[in-house]
Amino acid sequence: MKWLPDPPQTGDIVRVKLGQIYHYGVYLSDEEVIAFGMPPVGGLPADGRDVCVVSTDIQTFLCGNFLETGKPSFTERRRMRPREEIAAYARAKIGMRGYDLLRNNCEHFAYECAFGAKQSAQVDAVRAMWRSLPRTEVYVAPLPAGGGGALFPEERQREIDGCTNEKVKAQKATVWRLLEFAMKRTFGIELRETDVRREQSGKWVCSQCWFSLSHTDRYAAVAVSRAPVGVDIEEENGRPFAALLGRIATPKEQERGVPDERSFLKLWTAKESLFKRAGKEAFVPSETETEGESVLSCFLPHEKLVLSVAAEQAQEALLHTVTADLSAAGKADYIAL
Repeated sequence: MKWLPDPPQTGDIVRVKLGQIYHYGVYLSDEEVIAFGMPPVGGLPADGRDVCVVSTDIQTFLCGNFLETGKPSFTERRRMRPREEIAAYARAKIGMRGYDLLRNNCEHFAYECAFGAKQSAQVDAVRAMWRSLPRTEVYVAPLPAGGGGALFPEERQREIDGCTNEKVKAQKATVWRLLEFAMKRTFGIELRETDVRREQSGKWVCSQCWFSLSHTDRYAAVAVSRAPVGVDIEEENGRPFAALLGRIATPKEQERGVPDERSFLKLWTAKESLFKRAGKEAFVPSETETEGESVLSCFLPHEKLVLSVAAEQAQEALLHTVTADLSAAGKADYIAL
């Protein structure tokens, strides 16, 4: 559909720009323009229950602004109703309610009159922009969690069933059930409806979103995102961090040193999360730089957990704590490190 400042004919879709939005209607004559709601000169409707399809004249529709007339393409002309049918359909809808900004607005109405199907380029543009924005959410749950039942896919279930260590089996099952929960809650995706698969490197992936998994002896963590992501979680337990620093730190990091175990775990989890995000096969922590990278490292005081997530705009990632039965998620209380 092209938009030109041409005089309209009966059955044309017309629009007028009011501020940053367009108001759409169906032109029948200068005395009769039918639209879903009056021109929103004071902004978008606050309550759709008060909006209905109305008939007004062209001057009221325009509110002193310029008219644009829709010029359908050849393909669109073949799909359009005859002009008389468009006019009759629009008139029959006068008084109709059910306005919804995202699903049933004035643009949807005008296109439905002309083509028999709702369409809104404005809404599509907003949704496309929203989908293009980075979004990362991290979920942390205690072990074991999630109850019984077979896991999807069968390959993952066989992998877990093959574990002889019951603790490891519980860890792998919990983190997978937490992944199901996270995908559903963040993106509305059912894991069983994805193409989740295991790559030769051993990493699990799917084309519907990016995700990363991690666990300790007592907790599981899952990150889901619209862009590549990595997550790692560790617990403070009094380990000899000074002796381990030389094995994981770059020369520059060794010079700076770390004052306590929490700082050491921040460094370690940040490196692990960056490695997972990159998807490389070989992890060499002493050659992995963290400075200048997009990593959020934080401390969850309730169980002395240190967690890092590497993602685009990681500082804006949302953290959730989940109950053992995976029935609820609340905003995680954490201290940024």
